[in-house]
Amino acid sequence: MRGYVQNVGTQAVFILQRQVPPGSRIKLEDAYKAVGKRSGLKPTQVVAFIDFLRTQILHQGNWAFFEDEGEVFKPPKKKTAVKVEKVEEKLEEVAQEVEAPQKPSPKPQSPARGAGKPLRRSPEDALSGGVTPAAILEAPYEQARALIDKTRSKMVLRRALKLTQHFSGKEQHMRHIIKRLERVY
Repeated sequence: MRGYVQNVGTQAVFILQRQVPPGSRIKLEDAYKAVGKRSGLKPTQVVAFIDFLRTQILHQGNWAFFEDEGEVFKPPKKKTAVKVEKVEEKLEEVAQEVEAPQKPSPKPQSPARGAGKPLRRSPEDALSGGVTPAAILEAPYEQARALIDKTRSKMVLRRALKLTQHFSGKEQHMRHIIKRLERVY
């Protein structure tokens, strides 16, 4: 592969597994070593490889492609319009000859249970029979003791314990919650 790619931009770029400062060059051979396998092209397909580099790797637009003597690389002109028309005609002929087999229609499926109903989250504090940390702390100690013993949610007990540290006069509640947590969990 003859030729090179030059960074004509104003900033250095890390591309093709190397740092490329402005004005520096990368040989097409080196570029092929870095990304040739990914392109799926042979080393003899220079024009196709340069197209691959332009579209896939060096698509920012601040790259110039040169031949060995410093001439700007110009891809050969193609007669693609004629070829595209011929290919389209062949595709239409083949499509008319071959009819796609019809797939059997899938069985109608019943919707999943609960589909279409809005999801409602239950409040996390009310997971254990309506007992919340606030209810435990607001109740007098005798009622709070019954609520604490009734509660099975470790989360509710931990939150209540954290809340007792913020209120004065709730030391009895705090001691009972700690005992309950030690007993159960």
